[in-house]
Amino acid sequence: MRHSDDSLKELEGKLEMVMAICDALRTENKTLRERVKYLEERLAKNSSNSSKPPSSDGPAKPKPKNLRRKTGKKPGGQPGHAGRNLAPVDTPDHVKRHSPEFCSCGCSLRDAPVVDSEKRQVFDIPPISVEVTEHVVDTLRCPGCGSKVKGAFPEDVKARVQYGPRLNSFAAYLMVYQLLPFERCSELFKDLLGVDVSTGTLANMVRRFAGKVSPSVESVKEMIKNTKVAHFDETGVRVNGILRWLHVASTPLATYYATHAKRGRVAMEDMEILPEFKGVAVHDSYPSYYKFDCSHAVCCAHLLRELKFLHKESKLGWAGRFIRLLVTAKDEKDQAVAEGRWSLGESIEATLENAYDKMVSEALDLHPPPEPDGKPGRKKKSRPRNLAERLRDRKKEILAFIYDFDVPFDNNQAERDIRMMKLKEKISGCFRSWSFGDDWCRIRSYISTAAKNGIDVLDALALAHVGAPFIPKTV
Repeated sequence: MRHSDDSLKELEGKLEMVMAICDALRTENKTLRERVKYLEERLAKNSSNSSKPPSSDGPAKPKPKNLRRKTGKKPGGQPGHAGRNLAPVDTPDHVKRHSPEFCSCGCSLRDAPVVDSEKRQVFDIPPISVEVTEHVVDTLRCPGCGSKVKGAFPEDVKARVQYGPRLNSFAAYLMVYQLLPFERCSELFKDLLGVDVSTGTLANMVRRFAGKVSPSVESVKEMIKNTKVAHFDETGVRVNGILRWLHVASTPLATYYATHAKRGRVAMEDMEILPEFKGVAVHDSYPSYYKFDCSHAVCCAHLLRELKFLHKESKLGWAGRFIRLLVTAKDEKDQAVAEGRWSLGESIEATLENAYDKMVSEALDLHPPPEPDGKPGRKKKSRPRNLAERLRDRKKEILAFIYDFDVPFDNNQAERDIRMMKLKEKISGCFRSWSFGDDWCRIRSYISTAAKNGIDVLDALALAHVGAPFIPKTV
């Protein structure tokens, strides 16, 4: 009996050990399954179903799928569109005649009358060269009193030799607007104009231009502060190899850029726009924006991409229905605007709100919060749960575009204005210093605002160089 009891205890010990191993394996299996799901979702993310930029898609970029309904229109120019093409001019700069000298019979045609003509015009660029203007100041002797009277150089002619306003403007245009790096800009000047402009000189041009456009940029800030609807966004940017942030505040007529070490509230306060802004701030629902005392509107394009991911990758039916709801709301608003109305009407708003609430309630029921397990700390919520709670808590901000027709459906204005930063990184790399990043942002703010107001970019830069920058109206 004693031997049997020992064997039984030994078996019980082994069983307990096996059970402990099984529990450990279950826990590990659960952890690994969650990790695999996370990695699969991460691999499935791209610019069409998340906030990732298109530049991150790589060669396997997915075919874009428009979440909006088809209009039935064919691609390309629509009926009635005037179009543009190369048209001949009435007064060409040069005329070259090509007359035959002899007839096939051998007779000379030198004095023969012209009975018909056919014209063709060639548009081309003439040889480009830099013009050098020499300013001579004369000293004259007054015939009356015999005093010497000396003339004066123009105010903008300060050095013995210097570059003029158009060349300075062209340099700023190439580096800040066309995003050329210093070396390539220097090469372009040498190849195109025959002028050997060093990279150091180009850097000095940018620095001086930043100071010249500062009055205009300050007016841009005031203009955005006083507008009814403004767009805000931010993106990562490298300064001397270190990750920093480029912030943008913009409207259809104004753009303001700023670099900062931070992404959130501190940077937004230092930007000095949101703390005084009392209109509607359109953004991607980044939490720091809600710290400011103004109205808010969520970019529904961002929201559609999140919903698309959950609908396609996680097979969540409510996400697909929510996509259709938002698209329907946008279509209703577009139709109302086309008909000259400035509201959807109480009945349509109520129908959309009821459908919204019903879907949010369904999502919250399907994705309950994590159950407490006795361990300290907050439990991580699932991605669908987080989105469902955001849809519940930010209903007013998400549907802002149907309550106020001045509020757009998306944040495309800010995204278009900030997209060029990614192009700059691809073309000319990161900022080499904080000071150059600040100078670049000031000039780019000036250029973008001038272009939005119909001012030719080169003309705007030339005006700034001579001390008369374009100043936007602040009200």
